Amino acid sequence: MILSLTTKTNNSGGVQGGITNGAHIYFNVAFKPPATIGQAQQTVGYDEEAGVLEAKGRHDPCVIPRAVPIVEAMAALVVMDALLAQSARQSARSLLPVLERTVPVAESETKLSNGSR
Repeated sequence: MILSLTTKTNNSGGVQGGITNGAHIYFNVAFKPPATIGQAQQTVGYDEEAGVLEAKGRHDPCVIPRAVPIVEAMAALVVMDALLAQSARQSARSLLPVLERTVPVAESETKLSNGSR
């Protein structure tokens, strides 16, 4: 019988101390509606006719229909960024030469046991 060590609850959202604990990762997202640009802007239509866009009043679009793909894409970018950073650390570590011990273990233990440094 295999027992798995887990927490009773997932109140931490799946991350403890910046490291995933193996549980599902949960996070909250808040959106601020994009503001209406009050300045007139030059534009060109599909028929190549020049025009001017100018908003009168507030016409903030609702981003709710686009929220799910936005959050999924950003979460994927953050996870891939962390994965690539970890891969770079491992690659750099494998390129470094192995350092030899400069002080033999027996000699350093002898010095410490005599009280000298």
